[in-house]
Amino acid sequence: MIRRDFIKAVPASLFLTGFPNLGFTKTNKDGRLIVINLEGGMDGLCAVPPLGDTALRSARRDLLINDNLSLNPFFGLHPSLKSFGEMLANDEATVIHATAFPYTKRSHFEGQNIVETGVVTPFSSKTGWLGRAMELAGVGGRSLSLDTPLLVRGDMAVEAYYPSNMRGSAVPNMEILEVLKSIYEGDALETTEVLQQQLAASRNAPRVRDPEGQNIVETGVVTPFSSKTGWLGRAMELAGVGGRSLSLDTPLLVRGDMAVEAYYPSNMRGSAVPNMEILEVLKSIYEGDALETTEVLQQQLAASRNAPRVRDPEGLATFAGKKMQEAHGPKVAVIRVNQFDTHANQGTEEGLQAEQLEVVDNVFAALKSGLGKMWNSTVVMTVTEFGRTLGQNGSAGTDHGYGSACMIAGGLLENAGIVSDWPGLKSNNLYEGRDLLATIDMRSVCAACLEATFGLEHDEITEDVFSDKAIKRIYNEIFT
Repeated sequence: MIRRDFIKAVPASLFLTGFPNLGFTKTNKDGRLIVINLEGGMDGLCAVPPLGDTALRSARRDLLINDNLSLNPFFGLHPSLKSFGEMLANDEATVIHATAFPYTKRSHFEGQNIVETGVVTPFSSKTGWLGRAMELAGVGGRSLSLDTPLLVRGDMAVEAYYPSNMRGSAVPNMEILEVLKSIYEGDALETTEVLQQQLAASRNAPRVRDPEGQNIVETGVVTPFSSKTGWLGRAMELAGVGGRSLSLDTPLLVRGDMAVEAYYPSNMRGSAVPNMEILEVLKSIYEGDALETTEVLQQQLAASRNAPRVRDPEGLATFAGKKMQEAHGPKVAVIRVNQFDTHANQGTEEGLQAEQLEVVDNVFAALKSGLGKMWNSTVVMTVTEFGRTLGQNGSAGTDHGYGSACMIAGGLLENAGIVSDWPGLKSNNLYEGRDLLATIDMRSVCAACLEATFGLEHDEITEDVFSDKAIKRIYNEIFT
């Protein structure tokens, strides 16, 4: 039986769509829905640990977190999720635990496809569950993106600011965007300028869609995330090649056992976030090549302050929130946060998982800040392709699993809580003896969020969006 435990008070890429087509709408509610896609398989047992289940401690001796935020006698919250914890305390958030889309084969590619299509057979649909729901609700219009995620594709094409069907535009093209700037005005003009900034940044940034592969490229070690040094950095040390790095941070590729000295002192107090004042101090110290380098870093920092931080999910979330609070702004946003595939060195209060959860936490906080009063009409939800194994592996990480946790926040929630039909973590309660069993279908969660934001009826969602009338309605457990 699904139970809601009420809580006592106790941080990518962005896609915006659903800009209204004026004069056409059938929605009963004028809500906003934001989906944060946690790519890689988020460990729900780490994000929202079931501290009251004694089997957790024995299975994760090196991954236990001792400084959890308290939710209730049974569940805790990872310390990286402080802003989300505040939302829980203020009745603006809830957690669905032991949930997953109905997929158990543990493949990223198949799992992500099901997350986006909402169809139980991978690669059997060319449309996404959110796109079909938008069509059903009459939510359409232009999309803010250089491409359209499968999640929001419907049977009717989503019209984009960037014309991907135009000759020469299959690859995003700066010249075409210049032409569009001469045509568009107002919101469309601003959007086109943002797309130019995204494209310019993407040309200078590595396209990392495979965190494990990129890690191996940089470390030269066949086991992902098993080394904190890069093959080039180790070779530099072996050859006695040292010196400063031209960067606001130091790429893993050139890290050795001895720290690479950077022009920008990232270990200096107050310098965790690039700081113009510190760069001014450095200019008074450096000369020659180092002085010129510091001036370049100042220019990079000044430019980044004036543009949406396209590689920073928090910056994208702030931009999304501000656009979505406009009268004719978008009603739907999708934000991707990756690197949740923690096979090695997952960490506890610190480490890769903690860092990515902090990113998610910052996204929640930035969305609330950017949305302003529109927060009261918004639902923000996380999705992921699967959870992680209960037990840790030999590399101090976890492997692909089944059940995970879903975090939901927004002003449309009336009470905070943990919604769960907890299956237990004893071996006979685990899926295939190794994974948290998912007892709540994530499609039920998605349906409830669609009902809350678009005013659609549960029966039409299950039939026309998910093509499965057996999906249970859990709207009341989440939103009332």
